Amino acid sequence: VHGSGQNTSQKRRVGLAIQSYISTDVEQVHGETFVQLGRGIDEYNYHPHVMRNSGLMFKPEVEYWNKANKALQGVLYMVQKN
Repeated sequence: VHGSGQNTSQKRRVGLAIQSYISTDVEQVHGETFVQLGRGIDEYNYHPHVMRNSGLMFKPEVEYWNKANKALQGVLYMVQKN
C-alpha cells in the first residue's frame, strides 16, 4: 500500500506497482488483462502483451497503457449481472 506524501524534494521519485504474476497458461475468464512477459515464451497467447516503455512515454504509449488500464478496471470492478 502506497502511503507516502507529496514529493517536495528536487529529486524525482519513481514507483513501480506489480499487481500479480501469472503463468502463460492461465486464461482470463472475465474481461481482458494485458500482460508483460517477464521471461520465456508465451505459447498460449491468452493475453495481449503490453509494450515495454521506450523511456519517456510518448502519446502512442500513453494511449496504449490507458487502454490496458481501462481493461483491467473492467476486470477488477466487474459487476455481476443476474
